[in-house]
Amino acid sequence: MENQKITGEDYFRDILYGPGDPFGTFSEKIERLFRLIDAVCEGVKPERFRTSLFKDLTKSEYREMQLAAWFLKIIDSEPLTGRVIYRIRDIVESSMMKFSGEELVLKANIFELHIDYNVLDGNYTVPVGEFTKYCTKISGSRFRLVYQSMEDGAVLIDDDLLRKIIREASVSFIKYLIEIIDRDIALEIFENFESTFQSLAKKAQNIKIETEMGPIDVESFPPCIKHYISDIRNGINLPHMGRFAMVSFLNKVGMKQEDIMGIFGTVPDFSARITEYQVRHVMGLISGIKYTPPKCETLRSNHLCYMGDDPICADERVKHPLTYYTIKKKKVQRKA
Repeated sequence: MENQKITGEDYFRDILYGPGDPFGTFSEKIERLFRLIDAVCEGVKPERFRTSLFKDLTKSEYREMQLAAWFLKIIDSEPLTGRVIYRIRDIVESSMMKFSGEELVLKANIFELHIDYNVLDGNYTVPVGEFTKYCTKISGSRFRLVYQSMEDGAVLIDDDLLRKIIREASVSFIKYLIEIIDRDIALEIFENFESTFQSLAKKAQNIKIETEMGPIDVESFPPCIKHYISDIRNGINLPHMGRFAMVSFLNKVGMKQEDIMGIFGTVPDFSARITEYQVRHVMGLISGIKYTPPKCETLRSNHLCYMGDDPICADERVKHPLTYYTIKKKKVQRKA
């Protein structure tokens, strides 16, 4: 007897969900995910796009996250994948604000995090390995292991840090799924939505076009990036976030890997092997995700803002180094 062909609905209802796990209307879940991906393709700002996805991290929403990974694998667009993953990350972090204590621990358990909660002092503990795995992806020196308190071999953390760890765990989870999913199988079981996937893939191509910023104009770099480059060339050891901001900015404006690497030659603790790995990671050549520089607000809070009396920095519209660069470059071009 010929095997009956499996569909996307069969897969997620019968294989991933299991008995007694409410699935709801499959078409509604599909539609909500398509709307989310489409909004990212269209460049709709997060605050203007409202979604009920991943709001409580229930078992059903955990499966929706898996479904998102399958869709991203099918569409197969690196820029779109990165943007959708980080849109989901932001939704997860925001939604976790309403949970604390045992409820927050339950949410962490969804991603197989081993969190213990102390009711008396309101603190949590997390194994060192899990702490370092996720906190190395969180900007800010205060999240490094050397600044943490330990208890019985585990790291003491608070609500805020646990929410950030859950956020980063969601990113790792989706990226892992995308890596192991067989795209040919995904295309086969979701063939009923082929036209929608093709439409989204076509829209995703515009993301690459939008991120092309033309020839690099060093003079249009914001004061912070110029300051970081100057510090490095003068042998000053730049903090981790400063290095991250500089590399991610230079990558976004189109600088090549070898040129970015060349800037680090005078760093006191320079290691070609380590620097190359870190640069390639930020550029998305290892993880597949191209990182965006931190916002101006984040740089200011970490004492990495050097705006001085720069009039463009003082413009209330400028909340990001890349925004500064775009505005300054247009001004330069108009004068030319």
